[in-house]
Amino acid sequence: MPIIVKSIPLFMRILIFSLGVALTVGIGFSHYMLQVDLTLSFFFLFPLIMVTWFTGIWAGAVIAVISAVAWIPGDLQEAGIQTNFYLLAINEFFRLFVFLFIVIILSKLHELIQVQQELASTDYLTGIANRRAFFTLADAEIKRSRRYQQPFSIAYIDLDNFKYINDLYGHGTGDDLLREVASTIRRNIREVDIPARLGGDEFVLLLPETSARSARAVMKKIRDNLLSSMKEREWPVTFSIGLVTFNTPPATVSELILTSDNLMYKAKQSGKNRIRNMVKR
Repeated sequence: MPIIVKSIPLFMRILIFSLGVALTVGIGFSHYMLQVDLTLSFFFLFPLIMVTWFTGIWAGAVIAVISAVAWIPGDLQEAGIQTNFYLLAINEFFRLFVFLFIVIILSKLHELIQVQQELASTDYLTGIANRRAFFTLADAEIKRSRRYQQPFSIAYIDLDNFKYINDLYGHGTGDDLLREVASTIRRNIREVDIPARLGGDEFVLLLPETSARSARAVMKKIRDNLLSSMKEREWPVTFSIGLVTFNTPPATVSELILTSDNLMYKAKQSGKNRIRNMVKR
């Protein structure tokens, strides 16, 4: 389903579909009453495009059928008693075919846009958000936290000994390891939490509306599961994590990342495989 359809609430999609039906019926009624020549179904295209784009292919197909049916009374009115019903039926089926063709083309175009959006915002290797997407999402969370005065937390996760895995087993195994890390993180977080790979072996996890105490519990659980996963696969990799809770949001995403990154390096310098946490008030 296209990304825009996903983001629109159900009641809004119902409203858009209902508006599309009303417009289509209204255009058909105007065609019948005023006997206006709607060349190439031009006026029917607006509700057809609107409904298909914002509510999906099946709703668009329904509007296409309604559009073709709404056209018939006007055609009968124009043709009068000399109506050739065979030719009329051919015209109506052709018109329906054109409407459905437009619906399919619009739907495919929308799917293509969705794919491009996902490629632009998703890390190609792990399937989680990339650096660009994270900056956008984190900026939105900073603004939301500032508006509602809610704390949030960020964890900067670095893989200890990752270079050793690449050197010993090859980059293919290294890629498998990164995918496993991303998968393990996703299995242990809420839907609203935002994991991302910033590059190389560095990951971040944004935890909206999460206090310092809750963030520590979440990251301990994630780290324990990550270590268990590494042990099962006999990968000698551990995790140094910098965890920062912001009671007052920072000015920029760069400051957000820098603060958690510096804390992660302190964890690494103090012996690796540990979580260092702090609260920014």
